[in-house]
Amino acid sequence: MPLHLPWAPSAEETTGDSRAARQSVPYALAFLAFTAYAALSVSTYERFADRSWDLAIFTQAVRAYAHGHAPIASIKGPGFDLLGDHFSPIIACVAPIYRVFPTPLTLQVAQAALLALAVVPITRLAIRELGLGAGAAIGAAYVLAWGVQSAVAVDFHEVAFAVPLLAFALEAYSRGDWSRTACWAAPLTLVKEDLGVTAAAIGILMMTRGARKSGAVLAVGTSAASALAVLVVIPALNSRHTYPYWSMVASGRSHFLSSALRAPANLLFPQPKFHTVCLLIAMTGLIALRSPISLITLPTLLWRFLSSNSSYWTTDWHYSAVLMPILFVATVEGIRLARGSRRNWIRSHAVHTPAIVVTVAVMLCPSYPLHALWDSRTYAPSSRAAAAHTAISLIAPGATVETDSGLMAQLAARRTVYWIGGTRGVTPRYVVIDAFAGWSPSAPTNAARYAEGLHPGHAYRLLYDNDGYEVAINTNISSTR
Repeated sequence: MPLHLPWAPSAEETTGDSRAARQSVPYALAFLAFTAYAALSVSTYERFADRSWDLAIFTQAVRAYAHGHAPIASIKGPGFDLLGDHFSPIIACVAPIYRVFPTPLTLQVAQAALLALAVVPITRLAIRELGLGAGAAIGAAYVLAWGVQSAVAVDFHEVAFAVPLLAFALEAYSRGDWSRTACWAAPLTLVKEDLGVTAAAIGILMMTRGARKSGAVLAVGTSAASALAVLVVIPALNSRHTYPYWSMVASGRSHFLSSALRAPANLLFPQPKFHTVCLLIAMTGLIALRSPISLITLPTLLWRFLSSNSSYWTTDWHYSAVLMPILFVATVEGIRLARGSRRNWIRSHAVHTPAIVVTVAVMLCPSYPLHALWDSRTYAPSSRAAAAHTAISLIAPGATVETDSGLMAQLAARRTVYWIGGTRGVTPRYVVIDAFAGWSPSAPTNAARYAEGLHPGHAYRLLYDNDGYEVAINTNISSTR
């Protein structure tokens, strides 16, 4: 006897108010997501609590695009072309908006919008396949997904563009609309060099579902684009004329094999990789594994787990963001497939999966960044805000600045910024230090003396020293360069 599915759409849901709700819920959830993500990002920036130098690097690149220049990120070295690090020309899409609003907050808000946009196709697909209640639950679970939250909390990254592209591509794939699938998946090659392989995986799945020609074109084309980026474009623009991440993969593979030889259990239970995989599976109520769509996660997981950089293995940072739309669409398809199972317990699990998925997402929230939105301290100004603003105001627009991560993002919009100790022969007009930024085991107590040590033959004078912020000015340079 068929199992009754309370989540399934009824005839009434296709008319009147129910139809309006089915159309409006995806956009309502997306708006709520954007509000939450933007609030967290903006409050983090305003409290000078940015977690890394990435926001400053991408600000420099987008600023250059906005003025018609190559994406030079001097933070990574004088004249450093960011396309020689990762192939991410898609970030130029933010440049027109940045030209009007030249602040790092433009990137933060753009990222919030991109991550929230993915809610629309995911929720729309879920409602169509499972009904309004179940679809809304799946959409809400995506909004709270730990991979998305982690990405929001770490400033701006190019992978924010991949999230909606994947969501729209997989929605089209689930509907059997192969041309739209390819049109949404192909631009992944412009987000980051590894994502061409992810797009190729979508093409291969298309081929297994009968779209042999369009699937093959997508798979071959995007694979070739990734190879071209890694083997030709990035080395051509890189100062060392190589792809800078080969060494991480090689050393990571050696470490993986040696660990496996010492303890075969490391193949199955390496920490923290095992923890990451468990959370990925748990957030879908296990049912995503029933869908071939879940296989699209393998290229990303493979390069992450083969790398020697342990930051790639964890649930922190932005590395799991691209996996979220894949797994949530796989969850929807997994539920649909499970509903036709001959086993009663599988059909029963399918009925309850939407509730399980949203419950898991809510339970994990206290461990991830969005819980801060309920903390009044999130909206309180930093106790050092006045000193920070004063330090920034003392640095002339257009000047060269060598600094640590403390005020780097705030300085990058209107000045040429270098990483402390990484100017490679360029002598900056200003050196700015945040004693509390944690960039060095032993932060200097006098920025002027420290600057003179970095740049022998140049005299620096301490211009400002308050609440851990120090600004030193080069007395040998009279211009604002």
